[in-house]
Amino acid sequence: MFKKSAFIAVIILLLATILPLIRSQPLTIVAWIDMLFICSILTTVIGAVLLIIQSKFFEPFVKSLKYFFQKINKQRQIADEIERKESNSYSRSIHLPMSIPLIGGGLVMLVLSIFISYLII
Repeated sequence: MFKKSAFIAVIILLLATILPLIRSQPLTIVAWIDMLFICSILTTVIGAVLLIIQSKFFEPFVKSLKYFFQKINKQRQIADEIERKESNSYSRSIHLPMSIPLIGGGLVMLVLSIFISYLII
């Protein structure tokens, strides 16, 4: 996991260096730190969203919506009673192995960018 986080941190550093050049901005230390901060915060947020999806945080909400829509549809409710169907409570397990390394690499670069910006000020 540490190797993946370090690899992601290196990718963030490369993106922070390349993106200002693509946008035709001069590569100053302030522009580099800004881009490093933006890339690291985006990586951290993407990792956090993946972790939330993996932890099935929204599963009760989705199950409640399915149950609600089954109950308001009278034809489906009658058909389920005739066929003696029970509600399907099976849920798939989602495994996203990159969520923790994304959060780790993003947070390391985030702290680094904040530290460097305080050193400059």
